[in-house]
Amino acid sequence: FRSTPTENSNPLSVIVDTTRPATPNLPVLDSADDSGFSNSDNLTSETSPQITVSGVRVNEIVRLSMGAITLIDTAMATSVSFTPTSALSEGTYSVTATSEDEAGNISFSSNTLTLRIDIHGPDAPTGVDMFADDDTGESLQDNNTSNRQPQFTISGVTIGDSVYLKFDNDVKARNVATSD
Repeated sequence: FRSTPTENSNPLSVIVDTTRPATPNLPVLDSADDSGFSNSDNLTSETSPQITVSGVRVNEIVRLSMGAITLIDTAMATSVSFTPTSALSEGTYSVTATSEDEAGNISFSSNTLTLRIDIHGPDAPTGVDMFADDDTGESLQDNNTSNRQPQFTISGVTIGDSVYLKFDNDVKARNVATSD
């Protein structure tokens, strides 16, 4: 059997791409889900919080990793928002993102977002007492004062807890517990 060439085939265009995509920006907890003292402390009581990754390109596959949990989506814009479909357990999560381009190149991991989910509030303080030096009433235990900014000792709190002092249901002071 003998073959005779008749026509050339159409040219095949091949692109070799070995360049990693840009590293995604730091994942960000949605401020509406950030229920800590500020809307940027990455503390939430939400067990399915929304986290956004920006700095990606359209059509890149974006992976959001939180320990053993990985969420995957395809970017339709320069950012992707993720919401876990199953509730996360209480605890601290190290959240990173990577992107993968159409050639299969994977970016370096983003910087790490430390996300803390706390679904149990602290126990109520066991005692509040005015500093003796600020108590100007008839006795040192009557908690009467003429001082416009009295100081208080609050017991039964955990280091790091936010402590709020309310007078007539209006928050007048906030501080962080520094000792048990």
